Amino acid sequence: MKQLSTKVTSNGHGQDSSYFLGWEEYEKNPYDEIKNPNGMIQMGLAENQLCFDLIESWLAKNPDAASLKRNGQSIFKELALFQDYHGMPEFKKAMAEFMEEIRGNRVTFNPKKIVLAAGSTSANETLMFCLAEPGDAFLLPTPYYPGFDRDLKWRTGAEIVPIHCSSSNGFQITESALQQAYQQAHKLGLKVKGVLVTNPSNPLGTALTRRELNLLVDFITSKNIHLISDEIYSGTKKHLCKRETQPRLVQKEAVAEPTKCVSKQRAERREHAWSPRPAYSTRLKYNDGAWTILPQNTSDSIGMVDPIWTERNRNSIGVQVYTVQHSAYDNAVLVAGISVTTLAYIGIMVAKSFITKALKQD
Repeated sequence: MKQLSTKVTSNGHGQDSSYFLGWEEYEKNPYDEIKNPNGMIQMGLAENQLCFDLIESWLAKNPDAASLKRNGQSIFKELALFQDYHGMPEFKKAMAEFMEEIRGNRVTFNPKKIVLAAGSTSANETLMFCLAEPGDAFLLPTPYYPGFDRDLKWRTGAEIVPIHCSSSNGFQITESALQQAYQQAHKLGLKVKGVLVTNPSNPLGTALTRRELNLLVDFITSKNIHLISDEIYSGTKKHLCKRETQPRLVQKEAVAEPTKCVSKQRAERREHAWSPRPAYSTRLKYNDGAWTILPQNTSDSIGMVDPIWTERNRNSIGVQVYTVQHSAYDNAVLVAGISVTTLAYIGIMVAKSFITKALKQD
């Protein structure tokens, strides 16, 4: 008799993807300026490690917070007993005020409509359980955080269908891309329950434009589906800024340059604290010091359509990896095409004129 369920023993957890294997390789040989200057630098995890001195300084000046006290009196008993399943009211109130502050007080949040979870991973998975049945699908713009294949799919049974976005327009979401993804889901026999976006984008770091937001609202309204906005990085850059991020290829990984549009307060700290995640493909695997391309899984209908990195222009650098084509190249091709077409038209008209005159002379 099996001791564990099929869900636990299956490989649907996604932990063997190149993204998480990269984490393991980093943990074996982490960089240290003094102890290990030739070690690996973790570029696949967005963590603000530059604010530790600020936090430690604040805790030193506010010892009651670290010792679970309020006005010098212990509040341990309040915290240790059962709490509201949606989160402590005081904590929700503080969270609402904090989210309003980092958004420049341009928006307000009602603490009574906030549900707290142990991080965005558990929040996203909980939403999948609440909104989708096993086999239902959510549409996600590409490129997206590789961990979503684990967070959204593994235990919930939900599926991901990519919204193919192109580097030619800065990976902005278009109406045609939304419709194509919706139709693709139906071809695969999947019921679409919603669209999930990260704003600012993970891994690009760009913010959705007003046009994209209006497009998404119109789309989910017309289809009567849900919209999930993962805004875990919303406090790391100034909002409503222009798309200044230009992706580039670095060591076989597509990453994004940190945007220069940052909050005035602690701008330098926030700009350098932002760390993009590498754009790995789920079909790349690192093993025994080498990258190999995994075969398509015919039993996975979503995997057959390349669930994450769907850009058509790829380079072969030992293995096939996702790369980004600069928009200037697309513009040059467009101008060249128009020029050739125009010259061809002029040539045809000139030839037609000569032939017409020649026939009249005869």
